[in-house]
Parts: sequence; C-alpha cells; structure tokens
Amino acid sequence: AQLTLTLTSAAQTGPASGVFHFAGTLTNSTAAEVFLNGDSPTFNGPGTIDDSAFLNNAPVSLGPAGGGSDTYTGSFFDIILPSSAAPGTYFGTCTVLGGPTANDLMTVGTEDFSVMVSPSPAVPEASTIVSLGLLLALGLGGLVVSARRRKAAFIL
Repeated sequence: AQLTLTLTSAAQTGPASGVFHFAGTLTNSTAAEVFLNGDSPTFNGPGTIDDSAFLNNAPVSLGPAGGGSDTYTGSFFDIILPSSAAPGTYFGTCTVLGGPTANDLMTVGTEDFSVMVSPSPAVPEASTIVSLGLLLALGLGGLVVSARRRKAAFIL
C-alpha cells in the first residue's frame, strides 16, 4: 500500500439497529502524488455499508509527503445494522483505491475494522410488570392495615 490508512475507532460496540460511523486519516508518505479514485469496504455482518461520505468528501488526490496536501482526515463509511442483527463480533476491511493516475484502481491503503453487536437488555413482559405492580400494591396495603392495628392497640 502506498498510503497509510488509520481509522480513529477501528473497533466499535453498540446495539443492533445502530449506525456505526468510521472516520480516520489517510496519509501519503511517498514522494509522488497518489490519486484517490474510490474505495471498497467489505463487511461480513448483516446490514449495509454507506461509503458516500468518503466518495463525496475525500480529495481527488494526496500530494507528495511534506507538501501540505498529503493527508485526508474525515469520514470513510457507515455500517448500518438491522434490528435483527444477532449479538456477536463482525469484521471488515476498508480498502482505498487509486494510484498514480486518475484512472487507476489499485489498492493504495487498507485498514481492518470490527463491529461488536451487544446483546439487547431483557425487557420484562407486560404480564410480569402487572404482576409485580399487584404484589407491590398488596404489600403496601398490608403495611397500612398492620400500622392501623398497631395504632388501635396502642390507643386501647
């Protein structure tokens, strides 16, 4: 690879139905201009990849090292997971394509990434909540009756 690609948060964790945003820095450390002609992120998990941020915002090329235009810092892609995504870790690779001309589609930079889908917290069923509410009400009612009996016994 001619360029160094570093994703800011290459390992991310979140819930299913989440959007995971990957941003980073792409640096040219060579003595030649390198054209950025596209990208090709891959992902082995459920969901979709939206790489429009990189395609719309990255410069046409990165200048030679030390020339002031040798770095791009910004968005690369988003992973959009469906709510049905199973908990677990999924892996992918972000590949930047380009080369010495505006028509080259060689791999000029790569970085691996991962998305860990966290388990959803258990949500009690409605009937469980109703039962818990009834038990709480009965328990408080019993305390009130008990307090009244003690008060009545003390007065006598």
